[in-house]
Amino acid sequence: MIIPSETLTLKNGTQVLLRSPTEADSQDLLLLMYDCAHETNFLLRLPEEVDTNDADGERDWIRQNNEDPRSCVICAYIDGILAGNCGISPVNSLKKLNHRARLGIGIRQAFWGIGLGTAMLLYMEEMASMLGYEQLELDVFSSNKRALCLYEKLGFSETGFIPNAQKLPDGSYDNLIYMVKSLQ
Repeated sequence: MIIPSETLTLKNGTQVLLRSPTEADSQDLLLLMYDCAHETNFLLRLPEEVDTNDADGERDWIRQNNEDPRSCVICAYIDGILAGNCGISPVNSLKKLNHRARLGIGIRQAFWGIGLGTAMLLYMEEMASMLGYEQLELDVFSSNKRALCLYEKLGFSETGFIPNAQKLPDGSYDNLIYMVKSLQ
């Protein structure tokens, strides 16, 4: 689903443009994923697993999300730089699961702590309600304390976890925590 562009002012006064991605954003989105994977261990992919040359695949992903009436992706631009993105999609296409949406978010480390995550998540919550979803779901690694605090602040509750869900290059492990928020 394509959403109208909107400019918001963050808690520090920074202006952020939220808009649906276009196919022209494919390289920016790939580089965002690469940068986020390089900056932290909070994404499933390692930096070398992000194919920054797969602009065709990324354009297909953008097109599919923009055409899907039950999905929504936003890009957050600050001073012309793609600072982050956030999206919702159905958990499954089965009718019994139509009330549930998965949420994903990624933010470049340079833009942490300015309220961008809060702004994108609240915007996605509005979109999810508008699309008829009753429940938002996400997963987060237990080492991602900032994200855990943000999700809890916004009303998400922990519902379970997978121990040792991620094995890092140094041999250490991280648990994956499932979180849910009711929109009713």
